[in-house]
Amino acid sequence: MEAFTFHRSGGFLQKELSNWYVVHTCTGDETKIYKTAHGGAETVYMPLKEVLHKRGDTFIKKRGPLFPGYLFVQEHIANFVDNVRQGDLDVWLKPLGQQGKPLPVKKEEMEFIFKLAENGVVGVSKGYMAEDGKVQIVEGPMKGMEADILFVDKRRKKAKVQFELFNRRIDVTLALEIL
Repeated sequence: MEAFTFHRSGGFLQKELSNWYVVHTCTGDETKIYKTAHGGAETVYMPLKEVLHKRGDTFIKKRGPLFPGYLFVQEHIANFVDNVRQGDLDVWLKPLGQQGKPLPVKKEEMEFIFKLAENGVVGVSKGYMAEDGKVQIVEGPMKGMEADILFVDKRRKKAKVQFELFNRRIDVTLALEIL
């Protein structure tokens, strides 16, 4: 799965931080909705994460949405929603906001997401367990986020991290190799 980014100019996503909105849909419909965006005039972003799945004695990397059920749309949120609803897709989607009005994502939150998902993908982090039981990240997108790690599953090579997005704390599971 490739990083899903589409810029209205037809090029790779430019990391402009303003006027981003979040659209919620059913988990699994993100890819279908993203593909309909190619005909529109909106910038659509769906950051991905690499996960490690055990197959036999080895781990393989796969990619999936960082935020299942969510897409980021820049600027023309109402046009995007109308275009998707008028299309051939039978999907549910709703802009996140208050009292029926879409609210923009804070610039610092978009900056954090772009930094975490470099080139649209959150890669595998590497770290080790210190003697006090805490994780020390030495490489990868979780470096410097040790305070935000809630749980580490060494056997499955996963860590649950928490950060703020859209005025609430979000838990996300990311890949972590313990060295």
